[in-house]
Amino acid sequence: MPSRAISAHTTAAPGSTSDLIGNVGANTRRFNAQQLLGAIFTSQGQLLYSPSSFNSTFLNPPSSNAMLSYSSGSSAPAWIIGSSGQFWYVSSAGVSTVLAAPSSGAVLVYSTANTSVGPRWEIPTSGALFAASSLGVPTWIALGTSGQILQSTGGSPAWVASTAVLRETLTGSGDMLITSSAGDVTRLGLGTSGQVLQSTGSRPTWVAPTAGGSTSGWKLTHNTTQAIAASGSVLNWNVETFDSDAFHSTVTNSSLVTITSPGTYLMGVQASFNTSALAIEIIIRNGTTELAYHSFTASGGGNHRVNASMLQNFATSGDTLNVIALGVGSTNEIASNVYSPIFWGQKVS
Repeated sequence: MPSRAISAHTTAAPGSTSDLIGNVGANTRRFNAQQLLGAIFTSQGQLLYSPSSFNSTFLNPPSSNAMLSYSSGSSAPAWIIGSSGQFWYVSSAGVSTVLAAPSSGAVLVYSTANTSVGPRWEIPTSGALFAASSLGVPTWIALGTSGQILQSTGGSPAWVASTAVLRETLTGSGDMLITSSAGDVTRLGLGTSGQVLQSTGSRPTWVAPTAGGSTSGWKLTHNTTQAIAASGSVLNWNVETFDSDAFHSTVTNSSLVTITSPGTYLMGVQASFNTSALAIEIIIRNGTTELAYHSFTASGGGNHRVNASMLQNFATSGDTLNVIALGVGSTNEIASNVYSPIFWGQKVS
């Protein structure tokens, strides 16, 4: 074909072949499409792309194991070059990127609440706990200080001092934690040397042991004379010589002894009557039930002593005891001198 300028050729619809006309030096030549595109590459592995309209360029080959990505921000393809242990992901901006390998022991997490949405490595510290906040952000909880307790606070775990959880703090060596009937946690301090731990009512307590193994009991008296009706009178007790477990009160219902600790008790009463009566009696009652009874027929005169004793088991607490005295004579009263009345009880088991 004679040589002439490419500009001299008229345009025409493409034919059935892929041949093209090109200028090589001063000559016009026919090229097929493969020959024409191959002419612009300078090395093996290049990729041709269009960086803008009516223009073309190529992307040079990467190192081994690279990944091809495209970003609308640059409107161009690019190679992502990874290294050992990296992850490939798309950032919140739509940009393909890699997550570098972490140090040993890291944990891979993901959260949409991050500034940059995507995965990230969480690096723990010694003793730390992995958790998520109320916003769903994974995080590490540093190890607490000595004696702290892990507690749920505001939707996430946190280390708090034990005093924030327990109603009271263990303040001394040998302290114990106990609960009340309401389920409250409280502190029981260490007892003194030789004491034993004993259940009293609804809680344990430290008590001094005896040969019989118990110190529960009472000893009551009355330091003034008390008039006695012929039909019987309940004796009052206004002096507590001994009361280990609040069996008695000198303020409220001073005639009653209430069993506050179930068990078996040895009990006794002694009284001296200032009377010339021919018949005097003394009775220990549990409510209206007579437990012990003693009567005495006097020969005249005064200061007649009467006593009664017994062994009684109380399966539960709450039983109430009192003493009834009866006497018929010219002077009907209980003495208040060296013969003052005594009501006592000792828990034996």
